[in-house]
Amino acid sequence: MNSKDISNAIKARLLAISPAPEISWPNVEFNPGVVPRWEVTIIKNRTDPSLKGGGAIDREDGSVQIVICTAQGIGEDAGLDDLDLVRASFAKGDRFSFTGGQCTIMTEPSQSAQPFPDKTSFRLPTSFDYVANAT
Repeated sequence: MNSKDISNAIKARLLAISPAPEISWPNVEFNPGVVPRWEVTIIKNRTDPSLKGGGAIDREDGSVQIVICTAQGIGEDAGLDDLDLVRASFAKGDRFSFTGGQCTIMTEPSQSAQPFPDKTSFRLPTSFDYVANAT
């Protein structure tokens, strides 16, 4: 198991959500005027220092931050509807397998900060934690 496999498994699960809006990833160009969209960042908080060789790890703790961006002036219901979609796919305790490991969702996806408008959208920050273990 390695960090790339974990990220790819989480990304695949996000992309399988239906109906999901456009998803933007770090360091990938996107049009900030497109709404609705989700801006996703996967943060690897701690990685097991015991390497198996070739960058393989036994355990990784991390969090997924999703900024749900919806149209301005329509209220926050659209953002909360999208948060419910994320909750349905990443419920606390859910487990899913990927190449070389298994990921467990440790916290329920929830609002992580006060929603706010920017130039192009209304933004609802959300996050959840995971733990991935080698199998």
